[in-house]
Amino acid sequence: MSRTPTVQADRRHDQDDYNQARALLRAGEASAGSHLLGEIARRTGDDALRSQCFYNLAEVLEELGQTEQAYQTWNALGCKPPGQRNKTDVMARATVMRVFEKHSLHLPPPDFPPRVQLEITNRCNLRCIMCTRNQMTRPLGDMAFETVRRAADECCQEPGCVVCLYFLGEPLLNRELERMAAYLDSVKDRPPIRTVFGIQTNGMLLTKDRARSLLSAGLRNYAFSVDGLEGDLERIRRGASYPVVERNILDLIEVGREMGINDLVVNISKLCDDPDAEEVQRFLERWEGKVDQVHLLGITRMEGNSFMAADGTIQPVRRRAHPSRRVYCGHGQRLLVYWNGDFGFCCGDINGRLELGNIHDRSIREVWNSPEIQRIRGKILAADYTGLSACDSCPHSRC
Repeated sequence: MSRTPTVQADRRHDQDDYNQARALLRAGEASAGSHLLGEIARRTGDDALRSQCFYNLAEVLEELGQTEQAYQTWNALGCKPPGQRNKTDVMARATVMRVFEKHSLHLPPPDFPPRVQLEITNRCNLRCIMCTRNQMTRPLGDMAFETVRRAADECCQEPGCVVCLYFLGEPLLNRELERMAAYLDSVKDRPPIRTVFGIQTNGMLLTKDRARSLLSAGLRNYAFSVDGLEGDLERIRRGASYPVVERNILDLIEVGREMGINDLVVNISKLCDDPDAEEVQRFLERWEGKVDQVHLLGITRMEGNSFMAADGTIQPVRRRAHPSRRVYCGHGQRLLVYWNGDFGFCCGDINGRLELGNIHDRSIREVWNSPEIQRIRGKILAADYTGLSACDSCPHSRC
């Protein structure tokens, strides 16, 4: 009984010091603020306050450019068992996922992938000149709802995890996409976790009615692959029509406005070899201000593909000569699930040559931390692609 007032006084003192430390950091006094945070973390008996101190210390480290040390600090908080995580630990874990996805395997991986990419279908309504589907030999098919539900139930327990409903195919071809989106929407806000999910599409099939049904199902994040304006898009994405794609994108935005949706996110990506080219500037002028963001992507060096150069000509992508040295590609920060439920390590493994099992037999967490994945990571970091046929032929592993 006699200790209670003392404990309460100590907590008030710790909280006062924490507020002072935060004030010092806001004033630019990083050294003094960090020193005080460290003192509080060592002495306090309040686990939540200790987590806040370490989280803030990691923020200072990141601002100072010490990303690896910041990551390790956040990771110590985020890797606590789920039942022992306080709100700050959950936030730290989401930050760990974000930092790892940016810097990939140069950092120790979190215990769950930052992104889980579900191949809703590998069928497509177009025949694009640059698409890696041109080298795909896997059978065609659509992902079953049960597969998506199994993945969603696991991902929606993991702070910071993003679920992508696409890979090698046009997701709008899967007739159960609305059902899948509705299920993800129903589980994405399980406290204290919020899962983001979305699709990437060529836009040809997104009629106004389809847009309304997807928005009603809870799908809010849309990324459109639009690689040129009138005339150019049709040459690159065979079977596409720029006027149709433009109308569908603008209709989606208008329908969202009519439905009173304020969290709709619409992004556009364009492949280009020269971001300063005149045709790229025309593209930006057409779309900037109408969508949330326009991403200009470099040309992916995949063998057998072609692309439209800045001068408007169609050029083949030539495979690079055997390099004098090998480097880590930067991928491996996500886990793929192909339409049939098989796992894949990265987007370069278009034919599923790295055998990792099936989601109906193994959990995402189990595969992500499996000896097979650890072996792949180790070989990539050692620039040893022996036995990794997908990595050996991937242009991102070359310099």
